[in-house]
Amino acid sequence: MKTHRLRFAARLGLLLPVVLLVGACRHAPVAGTAPERTHVASQGVISSNGMVASGHRLCSEAGVEMLQAGGNAVDAAVATAFALGVVDTGNTGLGGGGGILLWLANERRAEFGDFYSRAGSSRGEEGSARNVAIPGHAAGLLDAHERYGRLPREVVLAPAIRLAREGFAVPVNLSASLASHQEKIENHAPAGAVELFFPGGEPLQPGDWLVQEAKAAVLERVAAEGSDGFYRGPVAAQLIKDLNEAGNPAVPEDLAGFQTRWMRPLAGGFRQYTVLSAPPPLGGTQVIQPLVMLDRFALREHGLPADSPVAAGKIADAIRMANRDYGRWIHDPDSPVPANGLISPAYARHRMELIGAAEIPSSMPSGQPWEFEDQTDPRFRHLDPWPVTPRPETDDNGEDDADENAEEHTTHLSVVDREGNAVAITMTLGPSFGAGFYSQGVFFNNGITRFGNNPEGNRWAPGRTPRSNTSPTIVLENDRVRLVTGAQGGSRIPPAIVYTILYSLEYGLSGSEAMAGPRAFPFFTRPQLRVEASFENDTLAGLRKRGYQINPYQQQDTYFGGAHLILALPDGRLHGAADLRRAGTAVGY
Repeated sequence: MKTHRLRFAARLGLLLPVVLLVGACRHAPVAGTAPERTHVASQGVISSNGMVASGHRLCSEAGVEMLQAGGNAVDAAVATAFALGVVDTGNTGLGGGGGILLWLANERRAEFGDFYSRAGSSRGEEGSARNVAIPGHAAGLLDAHERYGRLPREVVLAPAIRLAREGFAVPVNLSASLASHQEKIENHAPAGAVELFFPGGEPLQPGDWLVQEAKAAVLERVAAEGSDGFYRGPVAAQLIKDLNEAGNPAVPEDLAGFQTRWMRPLAGGFRQYTVLSAPPPLGGTQVIQPLVMLDRFALREHGLPADSPVAAGKIADAIRMANRDYGRWIHDPDSPVPANGLISPAYARHRMELIGAAEIPSSMPSGQPWEFEDQTDPRFRHLDPWPVTPRPETDDNGEDDADENAEEHTTHLSVVDREGNAVAITMTLGPSFGAGFYSQGVFFNNGITRFGNNPEGNRWAPGRTPRSNTSPTIVLENDRVRLVTGAQGGSRIPPAIVYTILYSLEYGLSGSEAMAGPRAFPFFTRPQLRVEASFENDTLAGLRKRGYQINPYQQQDTYFGGAHLILALPDGRLHGAADLRRAGTAVGY
């Protein structure tokens, strides 16, 4: 392993010194009691009491502010999430949705809340606004806080309100995203929004000061009234009016009726670890299924993926297979879904001949998981995970709609507090700025586009949630948090999480090294493998020999996802690392 680490560090070149500098500069003290001295080394940002990793320093600091005020991981996560809706306004916010995974340490219990944007009672015929689904952002976050938080709601929303009312310096990624999506916003958002984000016809530049008064007013109403402040009353009435005028047939009952779906998370095994992730219709099978398959191989003996065509090939095969099965079988669980079958060890053994085969199939075939649905892993029964689903009379879902290239610029946050509670939240508007529809300071999602013709359970229907690659994930060891992660990046979300877990727990790399490790993304419909820089030539040659067509990238790229990681160290300290592909920040105290 020392050889692996040295070769990895050499490959990164100047990257690790940059990681150290970024960590040292960004980890500024936050308001509240004096933080412990932060230790910054090759392992990243390390703290003893609590850690928040998110897409922006100000948002991570908002979460730590809650921890220092006596709040728990849920308070910190909800504060961070609302703050991201202000600072990362093109990727998340009140107009979107997502999923939240919690680990409650004292109860040794996991919970999952699905607040992904959902179909209304009817569907529009034309115009971008018809693609706006009923947003679940406020409902999901507030429901989680009411159930599991400690601090008053007004305290938890205060950082987001402050950032919206007083403003913040525009980050580089927001400026770049505005420039890339100027036409969409100008075509679909009202003049006031265009003037706000494109003063003088040009996108806001990095460092410009952005104040969002309209958004602050909505957040203040939510802080005072809870979910009713968004889903009922004047905010809801104005939103329905704006949607209807833009061609979306939403009615007040669609908003008022939105409720978070609390479900059991999926649970699977890799080595001695328990991997918890998002149940259907979200993407957790694509995280757990590859890891269950790879559990049968001694990956570490072959070397790091970038050095070893054997390791890289097995990982690519497993991810490819899970992506194919997700496309065939995963949809809203209002109709039966064989999620336990997909992540069962028995199904992994059944599909094993396709992992590392001498020649790969040009198009990965899907499996038949229903016969394995009741063969769950007995190690996780005490966690009461996602229940076994009775097999339907007919289980032929037909062919799937491939969504490998779906543009989905999402955001993720990870939190662990001093008591061992953990929260992972992934949130999205869909593509950047969602549908481009804007009302009362908020951009709204385009969630209706996530529906398709196949499988049948992913067809549009009133109240149905479309499937998504969203996969907040928590890894346990002996029922204690070992790792909390998640990512943005559409169909590259699950592979980014799988690589993060493998680098951290299989190869023993530090959090910063795990974040910086090169990733690959395979397509299940064709034998193409996109790879980041740093894969050795011999590795790529070995993959080509098996039939993979290699599409190399010259550097680390946001295409391969942006993850945020918290790793619990053996001595009890927390190591936070944010993905340099996404310019996020980990902050602890």
